[in-house]
Amino acid sequence: MIKTYISEFNYTYNHITQYKNENYSIIIYKNSNCIKELSLLMPNINFTSCYTKVKKAYNITENLIISVVDKKELINPITFYSFFHPISGEKLNAKNICKEDIIILNENLNVMLNENDTYYTIQTSLTEQGINIFETSDPFFNDICYNFENPLKKDIPLYYRKKYIYPNTSECDQGCQNRRHKFRRNDCNMSLQI
Repeated sequence: MIKTYISEFNYTYNHITQYKNENYSIIIYKNSNCIKELSLLMPNINFTSCYTKVKKAYNITENLIISVVDKKELINPITFYSFFHPISGEKLNAKNICKEDIIILNENLNVMLNENDTYYTIQTSLTEQGINIFETSDPFFNDICYNFENPLKKDIPLYYRKKYIYPNTSECDQGCQNRRHKFRRNDCNMSLQI
């Protein structure tokens, strides 16, 4: 898949190829901003200094190719990644180079929403505004003066926000943190293969 990506899209920095079936979703890209811009239901991974360390260790000046695999399991979904050389397609050994680095997985909150839910429109509107409806410490749930565009066009008292916006749902487990990022537009494009 990586060699196909290189042969077809080596001319651009802004292309994502996605492969999907009932068990896996795989994306291959060079520019992580494209994940958000194209509204892909995949996590965004912040590699922090690991990305730079891998480039330096292999003496690569071009952008690395990244693959993210999301294995769909009912009980415990798994996400893993790999770096590849931008010209040869060779898989790079990031595990040893980055063994001390912290890699941050930013889950796409829309993956957790159910389109058939009564509150789906409200939920997506709030997540698009950067409100993390799954995290009770989000200012939306705690600050009476929090400014947001309410799709309901009526006031939601602070006490009822959690119950009304996301009823019958468990919150983020203790110790987990849902993170969000803002991206700028890069005119990304995508190909999808099923």
